[in-house]
Amino acid sequence: MKKILAIFLIATLLFSSCLKREKKVVDNAPKELTIWNLFDDTAIFEGQIQAFSSLYPWVKINYKKFNDIEFYENLLLDQLAEWKWPDIFVIKNTDLQRWKWKLEPLYVWWTDKPMNVQIYKETFLPVLAKDLISDWKIYWISPYVDTLALYYNKQYFEDNFASWKPAKTWKKFTKQVEQLTRTDNSIEKFKISGVAMWRSDNILRSNDILYMLMLQFWTQFYDEKIWKAIFADIQWNRNISWESKKPWEKALTLYTSFWKPLFKNYSWNKEITSKFKDKNELYPFITWKTAAIFWYSYLKKDLDKIISQFRSKWYETISKKDIWVVEVPQVTDFDETWKRDALVSYFPFVVSKNVKNPKLAWDFLNYLWSKESSLDYFEKTNKPSSRLDLIDDQKLEKFYWVFAREATYWKSYPDFVIDSKKYDEIFKNAIQKINDNRAKPSTAISEAQRKIQCLIDKYKKNDIYTKCL
Repeated sequence: MKKILAIFLIATLLFSSCLKREKKVVDNAPKELTIWNLFDDTAIFEGQIQAFSSLYPWVKINYKKFNDIEFYENLLLDQLAEWKWPDIFVIKNTDLQRWKWKLEPLYVWWTDKPMNVQIYKETFLPVLAKDLISDWKIYWISPYVDTLALYYNKQYFEDNFASWKPAKTWKKFTKQVEQLTRTDNSIEKFKISGVAMWRSDNILRSNDILYMLMLQFWTQFYDEKIWKAIFADIQWNRNISWESKKPWEKALTLYTSFWKPLFKNYSWNKEITSKFKDKNELYPFITWKTAAIFWYSYLKKDLDKIISQFRSKWYETISKKDIWVVEVPQVTDFDETWKRDALVSYFPFVVSKNVKNPKLAWDFLNYLWSKESSLDYFEKTNKPSSRLDLIDDQKLEKFYWVFAREATYWKSYPDFVIDSKKYDEIFKNAIQKINDNRAKPSTAISEAQRKIQCLIDKYKKNDIYTKCL
């Protein structure tokens, strides 16, 4: 009797399970997904969007591209006030804490293709797991990561050095800058500038270079709880020595040495960009005035376009084939310390908290960064892939291998940013005050720390009234 009863119960459960499966209805009512992105044209995602639409024919995808970061962020904030956010959009990789409460994280059971924290860590580069996972929840996915590298004029280095390329350490690279730089009596004061370093008024990536140096000199930006800014404090760091030090001071001393005429490696000033309408380091570089600049992978295509424009007006420029790139110099030789650091920067995709179809949005993102889609994205943009299984192949690429190589050791700095726009403004002001002799380096950096701390305190208290800048 018990055996018959058991068989009856099992049959009942199986029948009810089948009944539930039969009753499962696919929600194929017409839906829309609105996507906002920076810099990438619609054509870059055309194949992925069409393929996704073939799987979900009832879903219409509206893609919009922006080129101006400031305009884009202001528009996002305006949309937030009216609860009209796009379903999917991008934010800077260091801005998770600022946006976290406005985002919809990924839940394991949402996507048709499995994705959880463990799979994420096995699929993407370690820096993504560090930046994009919080409280064991995945908040965003990125098709790429980008890092600061050193672009250089191959002819200059080939003519002056046996190695024909920039040195691997700052000490040796500084010596190369000394040998390359030629001063004269022109308005710019330089016949040849060895490298574009330091100033915030005519170097577009001045803050990023400073962040990179602070990272390389082991400068700890926050305390362990990440609620106190300590980058201007005396820091005890066993990785450097047993003495207490100010690592920011070493970073700043190196950085400013390229701008101060008293130093042998002096190679940059305000006047060097004075002849150009867009006063930044790109133009001296392409017109043979500067031997090296720091930038991200996407610059190569931009430089090619600028060179073509200049040559159409009969300007003499560097040859496209003479633009080469290497990994950024390090404080110490890797063979001696096994330490390398490069600054990472990218804009991952996130899902809005007020999205009507969060599962659908995450299904799209999960599909978008499959291996096939990521490979297609790299072929169209040359931005280094965020996937571990594509890095080795990209290291074989003729020009962009450097960025793939740096993928193995790049880091975010600071660990997180309350407001990236205000952080940039704070450090640009600090650099400019030192430039104009309005503040000593120690005063400028301490003031920057105080302002950063003010932003942190405002964030913790949800205070919208206190002004920090």
